[in-house]
Amino acid sequence: MSIVAQNGWRNDTAQIYGASDIINITFSRPTNKGFLPDLVSKPMLDNLFTFSMPIGYDYYGEWGARDNIAVIIRNTAGAAPPTIGSVRIEHA
Repeated sequence: MSIVAQNGWRNDTAQIYGASDIINITFSRPTNKGFLPDLVSKPMLDNLFTFSMPIGYDYYGEWGARDNIAVIIRNTAGAAPPTIGSVRIEHA
């Protein structure tokens, strides 16, 4: 599994963690997508994954393929900006 973060739609030259930022999770092989729909709510994500630190007050997921889900941040309240190597994501 690989985890890659990226800026969302904002023109964010300061590289500040905020709404619309994306955490892409890519698996080494296709999955059953957790038997979830392509658009995944925060409660569904929280049942599927455990994040080692808060990533925000509100977020949702979108399956791009059976081996990739993008977690899109809506509201970063309650989260410190993640740093490289600081966030771990495990199956819940």
